[in-house]
Amino acid sequence: MESLRDMIKKNQTAVIALVVIAGLFIAYNTFFKKEEGPDLISESQGIRNLEIGREIIVTLNRLKTIDIDTGILEDPRFEKLQDFSEPLPQYSQSKQNPFELEIPGTTLRSVEVQSTTSQEAATNNQAVEIESAQEITQ
Repeated sequence: MESLRDMIKKNQTAVIALVVIAGLFIAYNTFFKKEEGPDLISESQGIRNLEIGREIIVTLNRLKTIDIDTGILEDPRFEKLQDFSEPLPQYSQSKQNPFELEIPGTTLRSVEVQSTTSQEAATNNQAVEIESAQEITQ
């Protein structure tokens, strides 16, 4: 242990110098160094876009040369085919207001609160509870 402490004391200036150099290198790369990557990327992207454009044009030209025979639609065997699909079941429509609370026998509606004070919010909540209690008892 003693020899390690002696070695650190001897090389203390070298360690501090390395830390300072590493800090300067990181600061330079972060703040001052210009990034050259996007220029190279944009050139390669431009070349790739040209290649994709050529492929699209070639594919469109191939599609123009395709001739589809529609004679099968006039075949009597095709006309005799039956549709065995079943209609989709009709489900009940969901409620208009998704935030509306439904309790059997009554409906509670949300109350719009204009102010954000806790006292007024508590008063509004009490009013809603009173209205719902009245609706339930009726």
